[in-house]
Amino acid sequence: MNKRILIGLMCLIIIVACAPDTLQSTFEKAQQSNGMDGINIIHIEENEANGLVLATTWTEQYIENKDRPGINVYLQENGQWMAIPGTDCDGPMFTLGMQGNGYLYCGVITEDRPYVKIMVGETEAQIFDVNDKKRVWYVVQKSRGLIVQGSFASGEQVQF
Repeated sequence: MNKRILIGLMCLIIIVACAPDTLQSTFEKAQQSNGMDGINIIHIEENEANGLVLATTWTEQYIENKDRPGINVYLQENGQWMAIPGTDCDGPMFTLGMQGNGYLYCGVITEDRPYVKIMVGETEAQIFDVNDKKRVWYVVQKSRGLIVQGSFASGEQVQF
């Protein structure tokens, strides 16, 4: 009986040790190796081909980056997450090509730009809180150069 338990535990340890890193652990390891003192993961989205990590990262020297969101983009190859260039989303709008996996649109919503909804083409962007004064939005689309509109609570819309 004890032999069966021991064999079962050894199998479990081997399975856990051989399991590929998750997207979150891959991101955290990369940020720590880049010398980041702080990591605040806001949202993670992944599928079988790629993943996005929406986060703020900072060092003690640049603590103001604690409120500056960015999106890190990963492709999955042979069960491993591989980073490709991401983008800073700390402005009204940014667009980033994701190496044949579509285009990432993102930006921030602040007190100066209090949008209640962002549309990229016909798709509504996901919106997440960064802090009590800033929210970040993003959407992945197949096309580049789509019309991006922000809507205010009053119903007024602006294109950017």
